[in-house]
Amino acid sequence: ERAAAYYGKAKLAAKNERLDEARRWLIRFLEETPTHSLAAEARLLAADILTRQGVYTAARKALDEILKIKEMRGRPHARALAGLARIETEQDHAKRAIPYWQRIYTLYRAYTELVVEAYWESAQLFEEIDDPIAARNTLAELLRDERLMAYPQYAQAELELPRLEKAVQARSATAEQTADTERKAEL
Repeated sequence: ERAAAYYGKAKLAAKNERLDEARRWLIRFLEETPTHSLAAEARLLAADILTRQGVYTAARKALDEILKIKEMRGRPHARALAGLARIETEQDHAKRAIPYWQRIYTLYRAYTELVVEAYWESAQLFEEIDDPIAARNTLAELLRDERLMAYPQYAQAELELPRLEKAVQARSATAEQTADTERKAEL
């Protein structure tokens, strides 16, 4: 009961933007009851708070710990990967964030709410790094999974796909023109 109370107080404090107080409750939770059934949730909350505070190294460490603990496999691992992707995104490392999202929709297919977010976020990051082909392919893959139809990202993907198709066609046309120009220059 004590562990649940610590976690509950931390969650309330975090919700009310009292992040230092929330961290103190979580430290107490993890020190006194590290094997409690809420341990994964407590670690994820701690990492989220650290990320919100810009303490990325500590947040990354907390998330990496989750990935190392066998008992936390499944949803906690997938959520830890999402946390690592968000850290990389916040630090403007889109190319390093994408693989974390990809691991979610490749390895954790059972957690549809995380899978749809992973597809959507990775597509956005592909666009950010100017790779419309990968963005289009990612959204097309999202749309092929009928289990994801109930999520808002599915509808957003349906709207975005035609625009990405045009961007891919424009990119192909530009590449063809460049190739033609190079061939003519060789002659």
